Amino acid sequence: MALGPGQVEGAAHEAQIGGRRRRGVDREPAGVARAPEGYFRRGVEVLRGIGNDAQVARGLEQYGRFKIENGAAAAGTDLLREALAIYARLGLRRGEQVEAQLRTV
Repeated sequence: MALGPGQVEGAAHEAQIGGRRRRGVDREPAGVARAPEGYFRRGVEVLRGIGNDAQVARGLEQYGRFKIENGAAAAGTDLLREALAIYARLGLRRGEQVEAQLRTV
């Protein structure tokens, strides 16, 4: 059975993670972003490339919340503001939740 592009990428990722677990490696090599950071950045980059602005905003929102929860409030706030600007441009009410989050930071 042939795998589609997303499945190949997913399988490669699982293989990499599985291999690191088997070797007992619990962190990224020097110079490489910690796993969640890298995944958030890559996800937003892919969504920008696809041109799905609503999903870009959603990714930025989630990444911003992650940054805030992990002690990087300034960076997280910047990401939330970018998400809010996209939601507003698209006329999506999801921006109201982002505004509420920004008021608490």
